Amino acid sequence: MANDVIQHDKRKGGDFVKDFLPMLPSAVHHIVSQVDDANLHKTVKRIIQIWSERQIYQADAIKLLRTNYETAVN
Repeated sequence: MANDVIQHDKRKGGDFVKDFLPMLPSAVHHIVSQVDDANLHKTVKRIIQIWSERQIYQADAIKLLRTNYETAVN
């Protein structure tokens, strides 16, 4: 759901995109570490990739999200 809201908000100016970013790394880590579901992990990883491709977040934010994802998976 957050993915949908973030992508739509980016098209409209991006206030929510900026406001939500501080919470995303811990949310990614929490979801991936607490839910043992390979499909969910794949989906989270794909969403981060989409945000990178569509430049929803800058490279440093994407790197932080990926780091939190990888830390949680391992």
